[in-house]
Amino acid sequence: MSRQKTIKIDDLTVKVTYTVSMSDLDMPEDVYKEIENAFDNGVDVVLNSMEHTEAQEWLSTNCKESDSESWEVEIFDIVASDIE
Repeated sequence: MSRQKTIKIDDLTVKVTYTVSMSDLDMPEDVYKEIENAFDNGVDVVLNSMEHTEAQEWLSTNCKESDSESWEVEIFDIVASDIE
């Protein structure tokens, strides 16, 4: 069996999106209010921002990629240095 040739990638930029559905939860009221506010205003809860800090912490703890029902990768850029 021959080894497949590898290509040196100098830069790869992707956006990974996954969807998690949860039900029958107990959620702190302050987290609920922040998530509801973000939803009502059509904004995302962005990690490491100064807004929706309680929601950020709760979502990052409770929404895991391994729980996802769908997964997508959007490729923004790929640059290779040794393409023949």
